[in-house]
Amino acid sequence: MKLGTVIAPSGSILIVDPGFLGMWSHDRPPVMPEGILSEKGTAAANRSVDAAIVGADSDKAGQQLGQQWNPRFICDVPRELANQFADQVKQIARAQQLDARLEILHDRVPHRTRADHALSFGTRAGEVQFHGMWAGVLSDVATNELHVIGERMPADSPDATRLRRISVVVRDGVTARSERFAHAVVDWARLLVVDLDAIGIWQHEQPLDGLADFVFRGIDAPAVAQRFKAAELEPGEFGWPSRP
Repeated sequence: MKLGTVIAPSGSILIVDPGFLGMWSHDRPPVMPEGILSEKGTAAANRSVDAAIVGADSDKAGQQLGQQWNPRFICDVPRELANQFADQVKQIARAQQLDARLEILHDRVPHRTRADHALSFGTRAGEVQFHGMWAGVLSDVATNELHVIGERMPADSPDATRLRRISVVVRDGVTARSERFAHAVVDWARLLVVDLDAIGIWQHEQPLDGLADFVFRGIDAPAVAQRFKAAELEPGEFGWPSRP
């Protein structure tokens, strides 16, 4: 069954739980906004550092370190932990005579740049991490409408009303093989498939026009509406739509 379509003019898509997008920095420094974590947790997140494993054998050393999907980078870690990782990389390089070392980066890596790193390492597909969350990123998709297809569970299954699989058709053709290229953390019970560049204008839980609807209901709602001259918007619902 066709569920809908996605348009990706940039040719790249992000697969992410939109409940986490209040933390997505896009092309800005990855600062944890206030109000998502505790005050202590926010301060700790914003003291974190990003590091890169450099050298001719950086991929091999990073894969053996085994910390994050892209072996060339370790992001969002406390500085003292990054120093420990640097020592581990040094030990790996010494033991196997590899040209690799870990460097703590002077500037934090924006999340949009991390997506580019994932696409580069994963050959057009990969996993991007932001503040400990994971999302999938995929490039080289068709820039016209991408169809989103749902496959139902078997009719005799106790989950017959649910979907077994959802597919985003990024190009026409016959499937040659299947590979898992990323995880996506889901904590808000939904997934968003969106153009990787378009997500840069996302305003989390804020209307783009700066307006909001104020609606109230209940036994005494008609009396309150009369007192404050509120319009009846729906049967039994009163208030003021499209206000700053």
